[in-house]
Amino acid sequence: MFVQSHLSSINGLNGRSQIKFLFNENFNAIEISERGFSKMLKDAFGNEWNPLYLSMAQATVEVGKKAKTDHEKFPKYVVYDVLKVIGKPLNEIKIDPKWGFKLVEKDGIIYFQIETISGPRLFPQEMIIAAFLKSMKLQTESILNVQIKEICISTNFKLNESQKAIFEKAAEMNFLEISGFDVL
Repeated sequence: MFVQSHLSSINGLNGRSQIKFLFNENFNAIEISERGFSKMLKDAFGNEWNPLYLSMAQATVEVGKKAKTDHEKFPKYVVYDVLKVIGKPLNEIKIDPKWGFKLVEKDGIIYFQIETISGPRLFPQEMIIAAFLKSMKLQTESILNVQIKEICISTNFKLNESQKAIFEKAAEMNFLEISGFDVL
């Protein structure tokens, strides 16, 4: 199998493999590239692309499909459309009336206000992105059976410097280094 036959190079020993965390609209995915070949990793349900949703409706944070399901019953507990928000000033963000979460500006910083089982809480943007990166890191490490330290971030639009800084802080929270940013 492609993925398991190239563990040493994916772990960064020869510098030719690359782990890309892909973000496209309200979905994320993981791609492993080596020697001109790419492979999308699949989750336990066989999905390559997962919903970019985060839920605080339970005692533990949920991301992906489970969080999207939570959104139907508990919209105030779920964050999505994060790529439309992060790294932008409040006056540039188009607030969707369907959002159950709120955006709160404090000292020039935009926070997501989300309902939790303990009441409403403010979360910085990098914390939300960190939750997605953590999930993607754990999935990658579980499938490849290696620890990853370096990733590339690909989005469906060019990130501004503020957005890159948020991704970098989120990666740091997960002991990851971002080797580069590119556009899908």
